[in-house]
Amino acid sequence: MTDAASKPEHLVVVGSSAGGIEALGTLLGGLQPSFPAPLILAQHLDPNHQSHLQTVLQRKTEMPVVLVTESEKLRAGAVYVVPANHHVVVNDGTVMVESEHGDRPRPSVDLLLSTAARAYGDRLVAVILTGSGSDGAAGAVDVKHAGGTIVIQNPRTARYPSMPLALPPTVVDHIVDIERMPALLNDLLEHPGVPRARESVDTAVTKVIGIVSGQSAIDFRNYKSTTLLRRIGRRMTAVRGFWMMMVPPACFTSTAPADPSEPEPVRMTAISRSP
Repeated sequence: MTDAASKPEHLVVVGSSAGGIEALGTLLGGLQPSFPAPLILAQHLDPNHQSHLQTVLQRKTEMPVVLVTESEKLRAGAVYVVPANHHVVVNDGTVMVESEHGDRPRPSVDLLLSTAARAYGDRLVAVILTGSGSDGAAGAVDVKHAGGTIVIQNPRTARYPSMPLALPPTVVDHIVDIERMPALLNDLLEHPGVPRARESVDTAVTKVIGIVSGQSAIDFRNYKSTTLLRRIGRRMTAVRGFWMMMVPPACFTSTAPADPSEPEPVRMTAISRSP
């Protein structure tokens, strides 16, 4: 099998700091071993103490938890822990330790997100959990520019809200309590926004574009149908709930005119990449 064929279709990257170990345990405890993507976890740790994070997290999940020491091939249903006091980067279907990268905090969530965005584009889900500081904010912007999805832990219930609050509000797609995050990640990956339809997909997309264009100055006609469908699907997840993911696009277009406020959120959370 070639590397291209074995590369996981989607990737989830999680950044956390203070209070993150407990949050990561809750997140992993809610995911099934059949989770359809790899997860890379970047948790800020004290570089002066030996880390047992891999062992601690392995007790919370049936998925294999791998400590990245040099280079690891990514595979769905596996968890990859960034080592303390090291940076890692994503290159195609691999996560690898990086030697030096200036004066960034180690591990740098920003660096990890930026490289993952280049490798996975709109197939990346970035998650920012509890923590102090602003690491991850700049990387999240890169993820959004690449078309990826941004999820943050609810700052009201996060033990330390600084990291999730540091992200620009315009890049955030979902704000959820940590207990609800496993279900959201499953929904985003298992139903990525390309619903089955009786009518032509191109026809359905054209109808949605027409509705949005009627209330905005943005022309989406040059964007790929698959990209538009992913973004529409993610908006459906946020606004309508999981059941809408199984409804044909024609049903969504039929509801849009009755809700004139919807095209604006679709526009605001939709396309952040060049056509």
